[in-house]
Amino acid sequence: MPAGWPAFSEITWTWAVATPQQLCLRPLPFNEIYATSFRYMVGLGQPRSLDDVIDMLSSPVLPVEGVHYQIEALNLVFGRQKVVLDAIALLLSGWKPRPWC
Repeated sequence: MPAGWPAFSEITWTWAVATPQQLCLRPLPFNEIYATSFRYMVGLGQPRSLDDVIDMLSSPVLPVEGVHYQIEALNLVFGRQKVVLDAIALLLSGWKPRPWC
């Protein structure tokens, strides 16, 4: 490790994945692995520190189902085949995540 850096065993790790545009509809099936939308992160503006980014990933302020949105089934029919997808339907416009500060 470079001079002045903590020992490898002293580093606290946070594992996260940012997708281009989509927020996850459901929690991940793994503990302490976080997923968010890169667009959501960019919409928050400039973070003050890495701790701000980790806090946003591990404790995000997200829209509330039944208040800001609902999940509806989107049915796509292709001949005799039917595909059912979960889709987010907005109930309340104007929701924004908390700012960094």
